[in-house]
Amino acid sequence: MNGPYGEFRLSDSSDPAVFVAGGSGMAPMVCLLHDMVNRGDQRPVTYYFGANRTDELFYSDLVQEFEKQLPSFR
Repeated sequence: MNGPYGEFRLSDSSDPAVFVAGGSGMAPMVCLLHDMVNRGDQRPVTYYFGANRTDELFYSDLVQEFEKQLPSFR
């Protein structure tokens, strides 16, 4: 195994952000959302998480917390 390489971060901007993830791809998105909460980032952010079945959806409680902590999160 080799990698990963590069950077994965939000740019310093107030532009709206769109996060799209599925399966284990949710992990880096959750990290970015925690960072937004910790920094007080108020930019609008929309998060789409894909799954084949509803029982594959997870972290729903955490997503609801982000809705409370980030006023422009949906």
